[in-house]
Amino acid sequence: MFPKICWKVINLNMDTKPLIYFLCTGNSCRSQIAEGFAKYYGGEKFKVLSAGIENHGVNPTALQVMSEAGIDISKQTSDLYR
Repeated sequence: MFPKICWKVINLNMDTKPLIYFLCTGNSCRSQIAEGFAKYYGGEKFKVLSAGIENHGVNPTALQVMSEAGIDISKQTSDLYR
């Protein structure tokens, strides 16, 4: 029913914040929303990134939905997973 999104928490060095990395196809909606929530609720404890196997730009609907939730994701970018 729900679209799939992959995530991974990486902590290779205890001196740095653990990394949460959200991956999806276009890095335009699902992973952008996930990144926004993770930064909002855990940004002090984690480094949070998102990417996709393609970059489609941040979806305007994702911007609107997150704005309605009180979370600004307008500065996030649609990035390719490398």
